[in-house]
Amino acid sequence: MDFLIIFGMLALIVVILVVVSNGYPGSGADLVGYRSDRSYETEANLEALEVDQMVKAQNEYRRRRGEAKLTNEDLRRWVAEDDEARKRNPKVQALEEEFEEVDTPPPGSEGDDEPGAER
Repeated sequence: MDFLIIFGMLALIVVILVVVSNGYPGSGADLVGYRSDRSYETEANLEALEVDQMVKAQNEYRRRRGEAKLTNEDLRRWVAEDDEARKRNPKVQALEEEFEEVDTPPPGSEGDDEPGAER
């Protein structure tokens, strides 16, 4: 009998927490006051730096092998070739279409860039 009372109380606590969490308009991060220190601009800058570092490392490796170094034109050509190959793949096309459907904001939304922004 004690087992049922303890189990019932635990279940009641879980149900209350679920109801309260679903009723809260923000996210868990908003609830505890968490804000990311990184902005989209910072992320883009870091990614550009990483690409530059990768190109420099690749050029060093190519220099050691006696090959010509990569230029921005070479990289753009490779990216264009990869994009064309991806566009020709029907499985990739289906996934990209599905992603676009999920990524599209619902009609009438303001389209805020920040996740968890109040409307």
